[in-house]
Amino acid sequence: MQPLPNHDRLEGVAPAVGLHPLRAAPAPPGPRSGPTSVGTSRARRRVLRYAAAASIAVGGYIHLCLYRNGFRAIPKIGTGFLLQVVTSALVAGTLLIGRERILQVGRLVVRSSVAVQLSALGLSLGTLAAFGLTRTPAGLFNFQERGLQPAPQALIALVAELVATVLLVSTLVLDHLRPLPIEMDAPRRSGIGRAHTSRRLAVPEAVSSTGRLMARLARLTGRGGRKALVAGVLAIVIVIGTIAYAATTRSKPAAVGLDQIQHVVVVYMENWSFDSLYGKFPGANGIANATGVQVDRNGVPYAQLPQPPSAAKAEQSAGTTPPPDARFPAGLPNAPFDLAPYVPPTDDIGDPGSGFYQEQAQIDGGRMDRFVANGKGGALPMGYYDATNLPLGALAQQYTLDDSFFHAAFGSSMLNHFWLVSGATPQWPDAPASMRAVLDQSGHLVKDGVVTPDGYLVNTAYPADGPHPAKLAPGTQLVPPLTGATIGDRLSAKGVSWAWYAGGWSNALAGHPDPLFQFNHQPFDYYANYANGTPGQAAHLKDETDLVQAIRTDTLPAVSFYKPIGTDNEHPGYANLLDGEMHAASLIQSIMASKAWKSTAIVVAYDENGGFWDHVSPPAGDRWGPGTRVPAMVISPFAKRHFVDHTTYDTTSILSLIEHRFGVKPLGPRDAAAPDLQGAFTFK
Repeated sequence: MQPLPNHDRLEGVAPAVGLHPLRAAPAPPGPRSGPTSVGTSRARRRVLRYAAAASIAVGGYIHLCLYRNGFRAIPKIGTGFLLQVVTSALVAGTLLIGRERILQVGRLVVRSSVAVQLSALGLSLGTLAAFGLTRTPAGLFNFQERGLQPAPQALIALVAELVATVLLVSTLVLDHLRPLPIEMDAPRRSGIGRAHTSRRLAVPEAVSSTGRLMARLARLTGRGGRKALVAGVLAIVIVIGTIAYAATTRSKPAAVGLDQIQHVVVVYMENWSFDSLYGKFPGANGIANATGVQVDRNGVPYAQLPQPPSAAKAEQSAGTTPPPDARFPAGLPNAPFDLAPYVPPTDDIGDPGSGFYQEQAQIDGGRMDRFVANGKGGALPMGYYDATNLPLGALAQQYTLDDSFFHAAFGSSMLNHFWLVSGATPQWPDAPASMRAVLDQSGHLVKDGVVTPDGYLVNTAYPADGPHPAKLAPGTQLVPPLTGATIGDRLSAKGVSWAWYAGGWSNALAGHPDPLFQFNHQPFDYYANYANGTPGQAAHLKDETDLVQAIRTDTLPAVSFYKPIGTDNEHPGYANLLDGEMHAASLIQSIMASKAWKSTAIVVAYDENGGFWDHVSPPAGDRWGPGTRVPAMVISPFAKRHFVDHTTYDTTSILSLIEHRFGVKPLGPRDAAAPDLQGAFTFK
């Protein structure tokens, strides 16, 4: 090819049109392609490239954030994100310094960066497809994957990459259709009476190697050369710093196991044994496996079960004999019987009742044969409903039912609420003698009481510094504020959000409680940290309406306890079964329809058996329990589906789950040793 005249001269060269690599020189510019037009076009393209570099940098930085916050542990995606970070830094830096007047490869840079960005765009789209398209219809980019929540950042990264691609393609098209001269700065000249000036010269593509080197050296002292050098140094620093940061900074590992759970919700129902609700549940250890009969206090089997009394309650005054409940026939066989033919689950039944000492007598050393003899409900403890197809039973069929879950402590609701939040029986060492139980030398109950002879609070009493009934029985005193540790204290110390939600709480706190608000079902009220007027009470003890609002607004705390009001808690004697089932299931379904559902574990458990029989002996424990087997179920995206978990648990297993998930210290030996319900979960 005939070389251009004066091709190795750096100055005095007539303006020439820059040649595109491997292309012939275009026709001389027309009237609209003068120096001003060329300068304007060049400036516009420079703006495009700088904007593209900024977009690439944004996309790369967000990929770095995603890489460090969980995706690092996902081999293919984590590697892809890291490559995206490195290539983004390289391309952005090249666009800043790889302009036409440096290295004379501007167009090659444009083409390469387009290819890189198209690859990065494909990576982002693939990531979104993998994590987004399989999620709920709530939104394409709502692709939270078991604890990872990068959707907003990924959307920004995708938009940034789209913008960069559009900008770079635009520059490529413009350079192809309307190539501009490759310019360089002529050496500055000075003279008397002349200001320092810089003259832009067009340099042909076919200059010699020596000429190119000299041209590059000359450009370093030309206009913009120093800026280019600064930009180049900055770009190199960005590249090296990004790689070092990504390689050396300890990233947050991907959520695994229990860490995938962001919300634990405990729904605490009332007073049914496992057999009395789920003894007919398919696959469970139910009534079909029961053996033996009920015996009286002398150990003699009943020929027939005594007819249940009407409105039987554990609190019924001693010495009174209520009339029989005419809904039940006399002469029921000495065996479990279906309640539904006599009292449908839409109606109230009597309360068999129980207490700390009474339940131990009913269990009878594991023989499970004195529930009738040591109860106050006649035949009622042997009654059951088949709750398999009731609202909560339907959820248990979909998820996991625990058929070996025992309430933590013998006896009453109040004591088992204490065990749910503290894993211990509280002490009241200076309780009045009138409220203490009396035992004979063999340990048999002579006189029942709220407090054990050695000062432990085991039966129903009310808090002195929390909401309590306006009228109390004669001789009754209120429990002074307790100072033992609770799971709430542990969570607060760890900075983990939590709340106890109770139906009717706001009205009770305001002094006008619902007639069926149960003061003894609010365990935190008894503790000094959550007494009336304390910041702890205001921050953590909430009304059911607050729970509903938290679900709707996606502000559910990490740990939530929910206690329904009396009418909805299924307690025999003042609430019917079906209303409680429907209410609890409705609240659970609202959580399932919320944004929090994807990272939530709901545990439904019953506080105690309420005097109802169960055929499975409790496991060995301590002086406090465990008591009788009660229903429990785990409802969660992480729960095993259509599964019956036969692992032995008790109420402290709920504490163990919370402690293990959020890294808090156990409250006592029982919860420290308790299995944490992981048999009900399957984690990816």
